[in-house]
Order: sequence, then C-alpha cells, then structure tokens
Amino acid sequence: MNTSGVRETPVLIGGVLVDEYGVDLLATPLPTNPANPIGIKARAYLRQRFLKGPVPWPWLCAASRSGTGRSPLAVALCIRYLAGRASSDTVKLGHKALEQMGLSRQAAYRGLAALEAVGLVTVERARGRSPRVTIQELDA
Repeated sequence: MNTSGVRETPVLIGGVLVDEYGVDLLATPLPTNPANPIGIKARAYLRQRFLKGPVPWPWLCAASRSGTGRSPLAVALCIRYLAGRASSDTVKLGHKALEQMGLSRQAAYRGLAALEAVGLVTVERARGRSPRVTIQELDA
C-alpha cells in the first residue's frame, strides 16, 4: 500500500484477484461477440469492407477458370462484394469497386464477358449505364 492506503498492484485477497480499487479483475465481463474477441466498438467494424458469405467454392473455382488473367476472378469478387452489401443477387457493377481491385474498365468488361460466357452471371447492358449483373448459382 502507498501512503493513501490504496494498493498499486493487483493482489489476491481471499482467493479473489482485485485491483487497486478493490474491483474483482476476474469478474470483469468478457466480450460476448466471438467475431469481436477484444471488444472493439461496432462502428470500427462497420467501416471495414468484407466479402459477405457464404460464397460457394465451386462458383469461385469456375470464375477463376473462366478466362485468362485475373480479371474474371477479380470481377467475380467485386460482384459478390456488391451483392453482399445490397443483400441482392442483382447489382449495378460500378467503377469504384472495380478500381479498388485495380481493374480498368476494359479489363472489367472482358472479365464480365468471360463470367457471362460460363453462365455464372447474366448481364443487362444499356448504353451509357453501368451493367446490371445477376448472379446465377451453379447446378449441383
């Protein structure tokens, strides 16, 4: 104890570990959210981008094999990301998500055409508009 009568380090008293103010350290409530094990505020998680699942593995494999280069898989991931944000299987494929993946407009359209040729997506195109893409699930 110091001169004020308060303990400076945790002490075991009667089988209970207490801090300098007498608060039981082991009785402190632990975070209950398994996705947030260290108790980070929810707003911090909302600012992060993530791919909402489940994303069928055969669908991703077919997307990666659907064309040459990385553009079909990158476009497929963008489509799944946008679909998760919108909670819909039909999304507008805008340029912002594609630019974040490092895709040019031409590469994105080549990747989209490859996905459409394999039957993973259907595309509605209109002059001067972003394509509207609908995800098609693979038959088992």
